[in-house]
Amino acid sequence: MLVIHQAVLCNYTLITLTILQILKSKFTSDKTILKHFINKKCKDAYSAILYAAFRGNIDIIEALIENQADYLDSSLKGLNVLHMAAQGDKPEVLIYFKEKYGMDISQKDFNNSTPLHWACFMGSENSVNFLLTWIDDVNVKEDLGYTPFHLAIFSGNLFYYLFRKN
Repeated sequence: MLVIHQAVLCNYTLITLTILQILKSKFTSDKTILKHFINKKCKDAYSAILYAAFRGNIDIIEALIENQADYLDSSLKGLNVLHMAAQGDKPEVLIYFKEKYGMDISQKDFNNSTPLHWACFMGSENSVNFLLTWIDDVNVKEDLGYTPFHLAIFSGNLFYYLFRKN
């Protein structure tokens, strides 16, 4: 894991911004090296911006994007910033990417799971509340045929039932 991944995952804003400033000054002549480093992935292909989405740190997300982070990046399993924000129960990140970049809140990972699937599975009540206001079909099925409601039950997160659209 790179030092920038660790700083972002630990939610150390000042350290992350300092790392970015050092990298930016070091690679002023070659922006492709900076872009490569910012988007470098660790094990399971998680990049710094995916960790920032999980942690819900908009300041870090914006700094990474300003330094050429790819906000459309995904992990080996196809998890993007929306899936990560839903897992981390960070609705402010869901709002940020939906409003600022027009990202489709129903994007699917490689198992056809949406951010709502992940929020229900992880017990991310705040994210579920926001996602339910934006999603028309709450009964969408992932590859194994499970809806978000199924995943909420399987994982012991029955709160979803209370918020389920009829």
